[in-house]
Amino acid sequence: MARPRVLFLSPRPPFPPNKGDKIRTHQAFCALADSCDVYTASFVSNAQERADFAQVAACCADSLAVSRRALIGLLRGAVEQLRGGTVTLGAYASWALHARVAAWTAESPFDAVYAFGGAMAPYALAAGARRRVLDLCDADSEKWLSFAGLRDQEADEACQTTANVFLRAVYAREGRRLRERELTWLDAFDAVTVVTRREASVLDPAGARKNLHVLSNSAPIIESAPPASHSRPIVSFTGALDYKPNVDGLLWFVREVWPLVRRQAPAARLRIVGRAPVRPLRQIHGIDDVEVIANVPSISPYLLASRVAIAPMRVSRGLPNKVLEAMGAARPVVATPAVGKSLCAKKGEGILIAENAAEFSGEVVRLLRDDEACDQVGESGRAFVRGNHDVDVIHAAWRTMVMKGHDGAWTDTGEHAARPITAHRSAAQPGRSRPRIPAAI
Repeated sequence: MARPRVLFLSPRPPFPPNKGDKIRTHQAFCALADSCDVYTASFVSNAQERADFAQVAACCADSLAVSRRALIGLLRGAVEQLRGGTVTLGAYASWALHARVAAWTAESPFDAVYAFGGAMAPYALAAGARRRVLDLCDADSEKWLSFAGLRDQEADEACQTTANVFLRAVYAREGRRLRERELTWLDAFDAVTVVTRREASVLDPAGARKNLHVLSNSAPIIESAPPASHSRPIVSFTGALDYKPNVDGLLWFVREVWPLVRRQAPAARLRIVGRAPVRPLRQIHGIDDVEVIANVPSISPYLLASRVAIAPMRVSRGLPNKVLEAMGAARPVVATPAVGKSLCAKKGEGILIAENAAEFSGEVVRLLRDDEACDQVGESGRAFVRGNHDVDVIHAAWRTMVMKGHDGAWTDTGEHAARPITAHRSAAQPGRSRPRIPAAI
């Protein structure tokens, strides 16, 4: 019986799963590639991304890596916005990709198309397919409006420090225009997915859209993690250190919260771990017991070495994956209300919500001093991840979402749910054994 033929489109290679969008696309790709003949296309900006894409391509029936220069893409996006369009769509416009999608479709229509983000929506709509699924994830329009300071108070305060008046106007225009297109795509696609109920309520306040679905991310669980109270008084943050909301939140924490923590817990150390730290973060390394560690092969050892994790972002959209990873390692998390809204976790379910700097420092100090509270909150967080972000459940949900209604060739036995992509033989390329793409870095 023929295997389903699926087109998988993502702005960046779905590997390695080292930041938000790639974590999500990696999970969707792994859910599909073991049971479908996947044709994939992504944009690549450098040699490393091309090498990453090669690992993905080895698991596919066919593939296309489209070269993209960030500056040229930005200029194209700016021109597109001046013409009445959006930066997002202009930055990822490619005749080569349109041509390849058309050629693949000419060979045979696809059983399904999965596209991540609005940038890939035009290509998905141009493909001949029985079913089309668009993953809007964290609703980019809302993120741009937040950067413009047009949403909540925390976002407005953050944007005062990260964007001038001109940029805020650009962000606002992008947010409004992208929102118009997102609503159009809701009509055009068979299914649209978002990562939390918060994004669903933004796109469909009345809850009337039957094709809009919330599909969360899975998160790793470290069952063997020692109790957090056994660790030294290390407060940790893990995440992308070139992402604007993370940078803003960390600088706020170091400026407003950390002095209060050190006053009450002088032995405490702050460890900031992540990829590509920007200059303002590099400059605080070594000051007031703050350590900035960049580009580590795995964050797990740093999580397990810490007693408390923090999520100080004042702007938070989508699902904070690194917070879930900390919870999965049974580390208690202190977070802002913005992060709490994104997680949909109740207060005390592995996460403590702090409204201001004084509350934030108070919760951190309490967890540093109180072993019982530290372990109780940490274990509660691990239970929350186990119950709401299980990899088997999420993988099965992706397969069902993309392949819904496929007649005959698709049977979801669940046998691939808990594994990374394994070697298999493709109907499109008989006799070719596919290598495995790693499940994580």
